[in-house]
Amino acid sequence: MNLNAESITVSAQRRTIVNRASVDVNAGELVGLIGPNGAGKSTLLRAIVGVIRRDSGAVRIGGQAVETLSNMERARALSYLPQDRRIEWHLPSRAVVMLGRFPHQRGFGAPSQACEVAVDRALELVGAAELTSRSAAVLSGGELTRVLLARALAVEAPLLLADEPIAGLDPYHQLEVMEILKRTASEGAGVLAVLHDLTLAARFMDRLILLDGGEVVDCGAPGEVLTEENLARVYHIAALRAEGSGGEYLVPWTRLPHD
Repeated sequence: MNLNAESITVSAQRRTIVNRASVDVNAGELVGLIGPNGAGKSTLLRAIVGVIRRDSGAVRIGGQAVETLSNMERARALSYLPQDRRIEWHLPSRAVVMLGRFPHQRGFGAPSQACEVAVDRALELVGAAELTSRSAAVLSGGELTRVLLARALAVEAPLLLADEPIAGLDPYHQLEVMEILKRTASEGAGVLAVLHDLTLAARFMDRLILLDGGEVVDCGAPGEVLTEENLARVYHIAALRAEGSGGEYLVPWTRLPHD
């Protein structure tokens, strides 16, 4: 199932935050949404999901306008990991992950066997099986990120949108989450993730969409987008580049002067 967002514009307090930005995500593809702070990445993602209203533009899931889908149809088609990781409820972590199965359940009865299996698989994938009985409200930031990612994965939706899925994680778990997203895409889902880590974006993403000032300024394979010109113009940095076991990699290294 493909995701198509065309000419999305979002404004707030008389300021345009996202300006006619278009995003396409194909089934089996891992796409990174990148750009400096304030570029409009999270706002664009939230507008696509429907958390905030867009001023104009269209969003289609599997060729259908989202407005024609019921809430449950949309919830089964698209799962979302928000940037806000707060959990106020003193619920066991497993119960939080089970909330991801709500679109597949009927009424408020006991979860089906399929739901139990999906939750177990999601917890195992993110390495959070040992957290199942602990209250989500007292988890560390990194632990909570993994539990909420498990909730998004438990939906088993054909589209996954993740806003900074590796924020607050140590290097081991950052790599683990990126591998999970890559595997999820390889199993047929379309995955769109907001990232700040350009090294991991270059290594794992099939395609990058570069935002600046609320507009898409470049799109393509990582090597086509993370050019010296784009890094200097958009991020005001220079990077070191070298060949590794997985191909070329880059490391942001030097700040460049800018107005």
